[in-house]
Amino acid sequence: MEVRITEKQVREIEVTKESYTLCDKCDSRIIKRIYDAFDCEICITTGECYPEGNNIMVSNVDLCQKCSDDLVILLKNNGYRINTKEVY
Repeated sequence: MEVRITEKQVREIEVTKESYTLCDKCDSRIIKRIYDAFDCEICITTGECYPEGNNIMVSNVDLCQKCSDDLVILLKNNGYRINTKEVY
């Protein structure tokens, strides 16, 4: 006689339904479209790097296109040089 013992297993799977970045100034969604090349992330890294270990602090800001345009104007008006180049 062949005996089969079966057990139904239900596994819980976590699925990301939505993923987006919020502007750190105006809290609007930063929407990345398929052919859009816009990206504005300001990242400042400070600290020390030693062979036995690092002591590093990273500060970053994500901005939407409107807020990044406002930031560029603010920086230019305060004497900062903004370097622009075309990338192929």
